[in-house]
Amino acid sequence: MNHPILEDVDWVEKRANCSVGQLFEQLKQRVDDDVKARGRQIPSPTTDYPSLTFDSKARSFTVTLDGFKPYVHKSVVFNLAHPKILVSDEEGKHILEATASLGDDGRCLLKTNGDALEIWQFCRRALEDLFFTSGLP
Repeated sequence: MNHPILEDVDWVEKRANCSVGQLFEQLKQRVDDDVKARGRQIPSPTTDYPSLTFDSKARSFTVTLDGFKPYVHKSVVFNLAHPKILVSDEEGKHILEATASLGDDGRCLLKTNGDALEIWQFCRRALEDLFFTSGLP
C-alpha cells in the first residue's frame, strides 16, 4: 500500500519519536499475537502435534516450537541490542536485523537490508520458516 508523501513534515520530531525501543515493543506485541493466531490453527494440543510458545523478557523474547512426533525443537530469538533489533535461531545463527527508520511518508518503520518494512513484514521474514516449514500442520 502506498502512503502519500506529505508536503511538509517535521521530520526531526518524527524521527526523534521513532526509536528502536518503541519498535521493539510493537514487534513484541505483534509476535505474541502471531504466535496465538498460528496456535489456533494447530489441531487440539496432543503429544502428536508440536506446540508454539512465546516467552518474553525485558530486552528479548523467544518463539519456540517443541514437539515429539516427530521430535522438533526450534526457536527464533528477538533481542534489543540498541541501535538494532537482532533476530537469531536457537543456536545463535543470524536470521535478520533491523534499525529504526523514518519512511518518506513520515511513518516509523524497520529498516533491514535496505528495505523499509512494516512490523508485520518483519515478523513474516523472521517467523515464516518456523511457522510453516518446521513441522506444524
